[in-house]
Amino acid sequence: MGDSDRIAALEKRMEALELLCIARSGMERHCLVPSVLNGEAHCPEKLPPGSKCSVVCNPGYIATPGKHTTTCKKDGFWTLDMECEIPLVIVSGGMIDQSKDGDSSVEVLSLYPSKGCDRQIPDMPLADGSHRTLHNLIYLPHDRILACNGLTNKQKAGDRWDKPKYKASCDVWALKTNAWKHHSYPNQGSSGEESLCSYGKDSSSYYCNHPEREKGRYASVAWNVAGQAFLLGGMVYDDSGHDPTKSGRSLYESDMGGRYVENYWSNNRKVMDRQRAFFCAAKVKEGGALMMGGLGKNKNGTVVEKSVQFVSKGWGIGGMSQLSNVSDMSIQRSGHGCTAIPGGEFSVLVTGGTQGFGQGAMADAEMFSWNSNSWTNVTSMRVGRFGHAVVALGERVFAIGGDDRNQNNMDTIEEYDVRRNTWNIIKQKLKKPRSNFGFTLVPHSIFDGCTIEKPLNE
Repeated sequence: MGDSDRIAALEKRMEALELLCIARSGMERHCLVPSVLNGEAHCPEKLPPGSKCSVVCNPGYIATPGKHTTTCKKDGFWTLDMECEIPLVIVSGGMIDQSKDGDSSVEVLSLYPSKGCDRQIPDMPLADGSHRTLHNLIYLPHDRILACNGLTNKQKAGDRWDKPKYKASCDVWALKTNAWKHHSYPNQGSSGEESLCSYGKDSSSYYCNHPEREKGRYASVAWNVAGQAFLLGGMVYDDSGHDPTKSGRSLYESDMGGRYVENYWSNNRKVMDRQRAFFCAAKVKEGGALMMGGLGKNKNGTVVEKSVQFVSKGWGIGGMSQLSNVSDMSIQRSGHGCTAIPGGEFSVLVTGGTQGFGQGAMADAEMFSWNSNSWTNVTSMRVGRFGHAVVALGERVFAIGGDDRNQNNMDTIEEYDVRRNTWNIIKQKLKKPRSNFGFTLVPHSIFDGCTIEKPLNE
């Protein structure tokens, strides 16, 4: 018998003794907190059999479908290893030329070397006869993408007594069918609530008197935290005008055994401390988001903000320290982009935007450090961008598309090197120049045969 055989036999004997001791003492075997490559586990304090943990991926990564939760077994091991992977970027709609007619096409972007990831997603349906611009895309469980809000036309009247109204709406794309269909109305509630209001049975309630029920919404922020989809802020509008809002909505999806399905949104009161539109948000683990800048309003009229607010949602921020007040950005910004940065302590990169009406798009960039609650100027982008996307993918960071505030939309993509503090425009481009488009990140593994070749030095 060799050394390896002796070691294996000893391990089996020790395991058998451990199980015997557990059985005779009436104890049960607990699990240890699982380790996750490119992420961490969110678990209860004690881990007896049956306990569940969920994955919290690092910035630049997203949970692999089917491997986002795990359960402690009776033998003290987990049912599966949780995984985080490099996502793809989905972009859609927005402004693509100087005609301002908009666009409904969808692009799938892999910004890492990859194979089998160039997929086709059908155009989004028109929203009340309009292309969507300044809208939201949200990745949902079960391999779906939600397209919500945006500037649209009035909705057709329900009957001859009704006047046409603006009505924010959502459509959903499903990988299984590769098709879009209507999903929900984000400014409205459940069918039961709507019935009570329409017949005047509960007309005095806050919900029925909610001023945004029959308005459109655009330039808002959408994110999925701990499995819950949220819409925050933006501009709400009807024939009386366009105003920034501080309202928030959260999505609920019900399926009564396949017999009855309803998707509706609920009001989230007192989430935001002020009105914001054209702002950006960076998710903080699965415990909330930092909301930065944007177009607001005070007693003197509209104002471009440099303020920052942390909104707490979901599972908390783990071992990170709490911030009672978040420091303002160094300058005010509207139409900017932001993302949490991969690696090291939690930091957020903010780029571009404009400081006011009639001004050009900025290239300026700055970095927020959570640990020091402070901002530091970093190297500016190669070009000024407004209405662009800033995303972290793996260990890399990209600024995508946008416009220069002079009716010139961009198809260029530039990469920020965090270690060297440099920007470079890469060869890959969008298929169409776009600004004010919707975007979201999705796991690359949802597409069969899509593989990403991560460089060995990352």
